Amino acid sequence: MAEKQSKNRRLVKRLMDHQFNFPNRDIEPAPFSSADFSPSIMVTTPAANFGCHSAARRICQIFSDTSKSPVVWQADVYHHARLLADAHGISNIIDIGCGNGDKLAHHFPVESFHTVGTDFLDSLAAAKEEHPARQWIECDITQYTDLRKVFDSLSEHLPAVIIASDVIEHLSDVRPLLGEIRRLMAHDERSRLVISTPDRARLEKADIEELPENRAHIREWNLEELVTLFGSAGFCVDRCGWTRMNQFDETFSTSYLEVSFSRERYLEWLLDEGLIFHKREPQHLVITSEFQGVGASGGIGTVVEQQRKAYGSEVTLVVYMGAHPPSRTLKRRKRLTAPADLFTEDSILRLNTEDLALETVQQLLFFFPDLLTVQYQEYQGIGCRIAQAGRAGFFPPAFRTVIHCHGAVHYLENGIQSWIGAPADLSAVREKVAIECSDTVVFPSKFLRNLYDEAGILGSHEDVRMIGYPYEFSPIEDQLIGPIDKLIFIGKRISMKGFHLFLEAVLSSSSELLSAGVTTIVLVGPKSSEEDSASPLLERIRETLNVEEYTDLHRDDLLYFANSRVQDALFILPYLADNQPLTVFDVINLGALPLMVEAGGVPEMLPRQWAAHVLSKPTSDALSGRILKMVSASSKERSTLARRLKAGVKRHQGEIEQALKELCKPKDFLGLGSNQDLTTTVVVPYFNTDIKYIKDLLWALENQTRRPDKVLFIDDCSDISQSDALENLLQGSTTLPWSIIRHTRNKGLAGARNSALSAATTDLLINIDSDDVPLNEFIRDLVNCFASDRTAAAAVPFLAAFEDGENFERQQAKSYVYRPLGDGLIPALTDNILGHANAGFRVDKIRAMGGWDESDKSKYEDWALYMRLISSGERIGVVPRVSCLYRVRSSSMVRTYATWPGQRRVARNISGIRRFDAFRLLAQAYDYVDERKQRSDLSARINDLNAQIVALQREQSSLLAALAANRMRLSARLTDAVARRIRPFPMLSGIASRIGAAARRAMDRRHS
Repeated sequence: MAEKQSKNRRLVKRLMDHQFNFPNRDIEPAPFSSADFSPSIMVTTPAANFGCHSAARRICQIFSDTSKSPVVWQADVYHHARLLADAHGISNIIDIGCGNGDKLAHHFPVESFHTVGTDFLDSLAAAKEEHPARQWIECDITQYTDLRKVFDSLSEHLPAVIIASDVIEHLSDVRPLLGEIRRLMAHDERSRLVISTPDRARLEKADIEELPENRAHIREWNLEELVTLFGSAGFCVDRCGWTRMNQFDETFSTSYLEVSFSRERYLEWLLDEGLIFHKREPQHLVITSEFQGVGASGGIGTVVEQQRKAYGSEVTLVVYMGAHPPSRTLKRRKRLTAPADLFTEDSILRLNTEDLALETVQQLLFFFPDLLTVQYQEYQGIGCRIAQAGRAGFFPPAFRTVIHCHGAVHYLENGIQSWIGAPADLSAVREKVAIECSDTVVFPSKFLRNLYDEAGILGSHEDVRMIGYPYEFSPIEDQLIGPIDKLIFIGKRISMKGFHLFLEAVLSSSSELLSAGVTTIVLVGPKSSEEDSASPLLERIRETLNVEEYTDLHRDDLLYFANSRVQDALFILPYLADNQPLTVFDVINLGALPLMVEAGGVPEMLPRQWAAHVLSKPTSDALSGRILKMVSASSKERSTLARRLKAGVKRHQGEIEQALKELCKPKDFLGLGSNQDLTTTVVVPYFNTDIKYIKDLLWALENQTRRPDKVLFIDDCSDISQSDALENLLQGSTTLPWSIIRHTRNKGLAGARNSALSAATTDLLINIDSDDVPLNEFIRDLVNCFASDRTAAAAVPFLAAFEDGENFERQQAKSYVYRPLGDGLIPALTDNILGHANAGFRVDKIRAMGGWDESDKSKYEDWALYMRLISSGERIGVVPRVSCLYRVRSSSMVRTYATWPGQRRVARNISGIRRFDAFRLLAQAYDYVDERKQRSDLSARINDLNAQIVALQREQSSLLAALAANRMRLSARLTDAVARRIRPFPMLSGIASRIGAAARRAMDRRHS
């Protein structure tokens, strides 16, 4: 056996020597260097087409290098990589996209070099068979999971010359690969990278609007663009020029780069670009819509500021996602990053906040691939897409998504003790999705967690942590709290903050307070719509005590104000439904003495042994009693209590600091399921579909990064000619394993999918409509989502539309994109926010649910299934990127089928309540939608009328002014005429002159 293998290797070597029997050529140097181009962070984004100024594809042919040919592609690239390795004394060679491995084996003999080749499995088969002595590693170079696993294993083989020869033109997104290469080179900066890719300027491609002629190429750069891309990706381009495409090419039409990396230079560049503020790569991202001192900021902004201090300001990057981006000067002063620092395209910056947040995280992961965590608020659900992306396997496997709960929609409803309702429904759904899809959920108080449990938000999450808010206590010298003559209330004047409770407590004991020396009530905080109900109480208090009001103090001003009154005031913070208001810590930090009530999350902020002294029951009598008791205490007692309270809170901060250190550790991903374990059947319902659409679909399925185990066509009783055309096409044009199930009667789409569900022998059933086009990662993305989210019964990707007749391969910046949320039964009653037809399903779960509702052939069959899933407590995973294209045709079902039967179908599929109530619920929902539309139309009409009234008023004022001026001019002329006639009469003439002069002065005043 060994002798046979040795003989085969000698034969392979002789064939290779014959194949490579041609002289190598030198690189044609470029008439410029990398110093001639200015790198820019904003070049390296998908929206900027990664610096390529030519048209790009969104789906391409996947090329497997398995054939033997006399043509040797990239003939000289490996030769110059060998020269580079020899020049630097490097014996490790890593070939990314190695194909059949012949070039690697020929130029780097195993006696002198340790070589590693990586590629997709199909391409590696020939390499493993013909060069068994070498190391070959299967790797999907388009996704972080495979890249991180493989590249971590390669770190022991450094320094290395890394070759990526004619690879990047095949990649829709180059960021995962380039980011991981840069990360690998950072381990040993002696490493070098060799890059080659076709130069479109030398391929006689005149029109930049044309797609690359090679259907396997996503985009093609010219050399200048390529140099700019690598400089903008943080690399140093040491050499650039052109080489031959193959040994017969005399045009030197391939761009060639030799690249190095310097961490020192990289960090200096990022500092200059304003992306970081310390000469260290960040380890944590904090995504926030609020930050202290930037716009309107509540408690979240203060918490984020404290979190950055707790994690370490040098390794924490705060990304501000507020509605009104701060100026560049303010951002630098506050050390904030914003999406506008990364993107220039309106198509990105105008995305919804949650989608923009995901784009921002993906871009920052490219620049900082060693990030450990991304952390975000649950408020408004701005992190829901980030959380979904984590569940779908988008990120490096150890990258942890962390959500901090501050107060979602239900928290606010509980605070105001009233339902916010429909206007907040989508926010509430986004918040729920963000919480349940994140790796780790952090609650600062049991009060808040219990509130979410009550509202059915949290579910059975595996990693929920109780960590109070971090707070950096200042080294403020303790003060003596003398006689009390002021009571200071801090907070918005609403019931949630206990404002009415405070007023009632003061009013009920005003005479006792006055006797005890209290003369003044100080109100610090903004007014609110509840002011009217509080005004009578406040006016009665004014009869006895002085009242001072400060309504617009910012936090720094508030702290200065409070510090100046520590020695003669009690701070009353009677918050009834707050989570963990940092105002409590602010007051304690100053050495002041706060009084609070036993409500919300406030008691959890305090050490137990001292809490009883500063808390009262949440009633006016109890609060007034506690205030009087503290006012009557001695200065020593008050000062001692304040000091011990502060010491106890600071000790508790030590526990919080330790918990945050644990939170910042990378995620344990060893228990994650493998996507290789899941088998797939693609189902294509077919009914007289134009065969040209089936050809498009088959081509797309042939070019999946993960091929399906089976493709099942459900012929739903098509015409005989169409049935024959389908079978003839499949027999002659696909390598996929396929079969056809034929219906003897038309059952509709739901019936077709149920036939596939019954026949499926795989774990997953993936539907694709017969006239749509799955992109290269469609199947892989769905399988990854199921592997990462074992609880999901279904998974749906984003979907982009294209008009029938358009070239679906071309990237379209302005395509309509459907972005499902995958949850939210109430808003989904009238608007399908759950998912679309081109999705994946766990066979066992959908069978258990009874499959699709095929009781009629109305539309919305998938919407109905999703409604049944979520109303039964099942989960729908979402892949938050476009993985499929929807062909818009005039005869599309959604355009031609009646709406009413589809709505009835949706109502039939709501589980958990009686059928009658489900129908009435849908009726109420549509009625409310109609009412909101009428209100919206009426509001728009009123606004339009008001604008017209304002315009008419301006016109009226202008006309009246003109009329008055005309009257003045006429009066002056008449006076002058009379004066001329009576000039012979001196007395009358003098009177007329004075009248005329007065008229002219009046006219002049009107004009001025």
